[in-house]
Amino acid sequence: MSAIELQVYELFKSRFSENEAKLIVAYIEEKAEEKYQQKKDVLATKEDIGVLKKDIAESKAELIKWSFVFWVGTVLTVLGGLFAILKLFFNK
Repeated sequence: MSAIELQVYELFKSRFSENEAKLIVAYIEEKAEEKYQQKKDVLATKEDIGVLKKDIAESKAELIKWSFVFWVGTVLTVLGGLFAILKLFFNK
C-alpha cells in the first residue's frame, strides 16, 4: 500500500471495522484501475506519437509527389493546347 492508501485505510478504520475499511480501500483501488484501463486506450504514448509523425512525413512526401505529377500534367496539357491553337492560326 502507498502512503495515501494507508492514510485512507486508517481514516476508514477509525470509522468502520477493519474488514469494512479494507473492503472500501479495495473498492477504490478497483475503480481507479477500471478508470485507468478505460483511459489507456485513449491516451497516446511516445511510441504512438512517433508512429504518427512517421505516417505524417510519409503522407507529406506522397502529397508532394502527386502534386508535382498533377502540375506537370496540367502544364503539358496547356502547352499542347497552346501549340494546337498556334498551329491552326499560322497554317492559314
